[in-house]
Amino acid sequence: MADMNPAIDPRLIARHSVRDWSWLHVVRTVPAVLATLITVAGAALNPGGDATPASNRYQVLAAAIVIAVAGLTGAVLGGRLRAGDVTASLSFGAATVPMLAAPIMFARTGSVLVSATVATMLLGVAVVPWLPKLGAAARIPGHLAVVSALAGAFALLEACIGIARVQTLPVALLLVAMGFLGVAGQQRARVAAGIGVAFGALGALTFFYRADIATLANQPEAEAHLGLSTALSALAVLSTLAVAGWWARRIGLLDRESEATVLSVFAGIGALYAVTALTVSLGIATGTRNGFLAGHAVATIVWMAAATAALLYGLRRLARTPQRAKVALGAGLLVTAVALAKLFLFDLATLGGLVRAAAFLVVGVLLLVVGTRYARAFGDMDSGVRSA
Repeated sequence: MADMNPAIDPRLIARHSVRDWSWLHVVRTVPAVLATLITVAGAALNPGGDATPASNRYQVLAAAIVIAVAGLTGAVLGGRLRAGDVTASLSFGAATVPMLAAPIMFARTGSVLVSATVATMLLGVAVVPWLPKLGAAARIPGHLAVVSALAGAFALLEACIGIARVQTLPVALLLVAMGFLGVAGQQRARVAAGIGVAFGALGALTFFYRADIATLANQPEAEAHLGLSTALSALAVLSTLAVAGWWARRIGLLDRESEATVLSVFAGIGALYAVTALTVSLGIATGTRNGFLAGHAVATIVWMAAATAALLYGLRRLARTPQRAKVALGAGLLVTAVALAKLFLFDLATLGGLVRAAAFLVVGVLLLVVGTRYARAFGDMDSGVRSA
């Protein structure tokens, strides 16, 4: 029987070591993967699953781990013989599927532990090539490290979903995004950057789901759904944008004016939205009756302060970097218009007397500062033209 089984026939293994028979990786992997997946699904979907002995689930988990380890071993050995053997790495990716599906057999705590352990193992394999001595000894191909990183990221996503509640899920996802973007900036790794962007997008979507525009604009809805958790999520969004900016500058993504302009506009919009959610959430978290109103007043002031900073930056850089200065001036004027529209259309009809007066006073002072600086800048330009 052993001679008829291509997965264990020593003659085929010996021939595979000297011949480029990539399909043998698939033949060895797919049947075991399918059988284990069926077993995992049966243990997870069994109506009497709670009565199923725990030892059975652990045996299935052990089988999934053995399959993944066997796939990794075959991929490493295949990569040493033929560095371009991508099929072996893809077969290893398929071999990790039962291990990634295994958490559904367990309760919440067990599922998180399994997912976190699997993520640690897979991401550890992906990091090995970055370690000089260990990487030289293991000789893990780059495509195998990519497959392992993607599988590890999926396991990490499972762990985040399992350990976090709906309120704290954006924070967990954004923390992971910051970690991957930090690694991507340090190592200039595109795969890590892609994973970080993906986690950041998921975190931003879950944050927007909790703090959408309708919730921020409606006081009863805001008081029912916003609070300290959304404030922490907004801080996580701002921190992720800062790390993403550092990463983009580190890899030279901001060197071109066009790309820097587009990214800066989108980042600015996201930052202003996160600041609004932050101030409103903090105002509601205080528990005071006017917390919602005070949060919106502070948001308007922050918007105007950001617009003032952009305008002053543009005026200061107008002579040295005119292209970038024009972008800053345009963005500053746009945010100024939006802040004034919010002040007159929303704040004027919603805020109380004292809070409204404070918002009008601060915004008026900032407008006065910008107007004075504008008059001085263009006055200097006129005098320079006349003297020339």
